[in-house]
Amino acid sequence: MDELIHAIEINDKSRIKEEAKTVYKSMMDKSMDPDMVSKNVQYLIYKMLGLAYKQDTDIDQEEIMQYIKETVFASKTSNENCLRFQQFMEEYADYLMQVRQNKSKGIIELIEAEIEDNYADNISLKYFAEKYYFNSAYLGQLFNKQYGCSFKEYLNNIRIRKAAEMILHTDKKIYEVAVESGYKNLEYFINKFEEVYGTTPTGFRKRNISSMDN
Repeated sequence: MDELIHAIEINDKSRIKEEAKTVYKSMMDKSMDPDMVSKNVQYLIYKMLGLAYKQDTDIDQEEIMQYIKETVFASKTSNENCLRFQQFMEEYADYLMQVRQNKSKGIIELIEAEIEDNYADNISLKYFAEKYYFNSAYLGQLFNKQYGCSFKEYLNNIRIRKAAEMILHTDKKIYEVAVESGYKNLEYFINKFEEVYGTTPTGFRKRNISSMDN
């Protein structure tokens, strides 16, 4: 059973089909004690619920349990039930994958909103990984997939964009803009700004002020 659960967790369809068939036949073996069959079924349901709960703590466990009982162990022929059992396990693996993807998308949106509000704070990928109970390497991969850049690059881009807005719409000194954008090192800030806008913050301000005057 544990082999089946692992196959479901990693969504390995070929292994799911193979292990599901083995598990089902062993559970339905007429020589097996009915109480043991019941315990095995309960154990399997418990483990499957655990997989879902790991992905989303707000899932309706009773609804999933009822669905498993009604669809997997319906009164059909043995072969039909076995095929249905295999199919359900594959569908459940897809369901877990969807939950995982939805959760990941939701977390990225939460992080994006938090960065917009707190870009100047000392935030990092590790900080968000710990806050939302994600593996930092996996969270980094999600960022790369979503935005085509690393978390650090994404944060830098937000900070530089905010800095450019301050330069255009306030009279703050460049060092003040740097600090309020989250940069303690002025030289580093200028270098990052040049990478994005092709000019220094001072040059950016002069260029845009002159273009507005014209």
